[in-house]
Amino acid sequence: MKEKFTHGFRTILTLLLVGTVFLAACTPAPAAEAPADEAAAEAPAAEAPAEGYKILAVEKTLINEHWQVMQAGYEFAAARYGVTVDVISVPTEDDTAEQLAAVEAALAKGYDAICVSPITPNNLNPALAAATEKGIPIINVDEVIPADVAKDAGIDIAATITSKNYNAGVFAGKYMLDNLPAGSEVFVIEGMAGNVTGGLRRDGFVDTVTAGGFKVVASQPADWDRAKANDVTTNILQANPNVKGIYFANDTMALGGMEAVEAAGLAGEIVMIGTDAVPEAQQAVGEGRLIGTVAQYPFEMGVLCVENAIKLLEGRPIASDIEAPIKLLLMEDVK
Repeated sequence: MKEKFTHGFRTILTLLLVGTVFLAACTPAPAAEAPADEAAAEAPAAEAPAEGYKILAVEKTLINEHWQVMQAGYEFAAARYGVTVDVISVPTEDDTAEQLAAVEAALAKGYDAICVSPITPNNLNPALAAATEKGIPIINVDEVIPADVAKDAGIDIAATITSKNYNAGVFAGKYMLDNLPAGSEVFVIEGMAGNVTGGLRRDGFVDTVTAGGFKVVASQPADWDRAKANDVTTNILQANPNVKGIYFANDTMALGGMEAVEAAGLAGEIVMIGTDAVPEAQQAVGEGRLIGTVAQYPFEMGVLCVENAIKLLEGRPIASDIEAPIKLLLMEDVK
């Protein structure tokens, strides 16, 4: 409209001013996609404050770089939109009770909305049910709380922001089908037993490779833990010396499994693909130690949650299922 004004249409000045007021009330412009390595970059100057909202962001553990990058996304969005975002986490992904206690304590601090990534589908149910009773909108991020679980617990999930975890396994499986001999033996290192995210990634991989004629010789959990993944990988390799490929449901486990493969003298002989594209895994891909990692873009998930929480608090509609992008990163993508 400014361009039209400069060309002489001064008679519409009144309409321009009205339109400006209308636009100022609109939703903040979505954040441009920022790669993980920009997580530490200085946030831009805040846009018009969004009523001073306070948002609680519940993560798993900052031991995993995936959650560090998501925290940076929350902080970026907080600075951009002039809101307060407090990020809480626990020491490890075994600390389900501690995560619940942290959320219960936080509810007394008067948050306007919650972005939540539970360790398991139900470990935060009591706290989230209490939040629903208080009328606090909840957005479920990355680690999915199934709809039936939420309903049974009395939890109202306003929206879910997640990548298609099943497709992460599919991407890894398709790569192996295209690059390994027909009928190859492969296996999967899962997350925690019963975990929805790890289960979907496992299923996507197993369904894909079995349909393509591969033999899945094992699928075992390693609790998202590097040392456990090292041990589990070592044991499976000893029992299955002809394995040609391994899919890991996250990069922390991929790094531990990679070290087990190298210790067994099998570096370069087994295709290994992780998930999350954390910086250390990307470095391993660039060095040829891992073939690839499926990027989940947690920075963008954090930004999306804050943006949509603001919309909810302003009484604006949002989609109930918000999909974050994924991509299989290979050596040429990280060089």
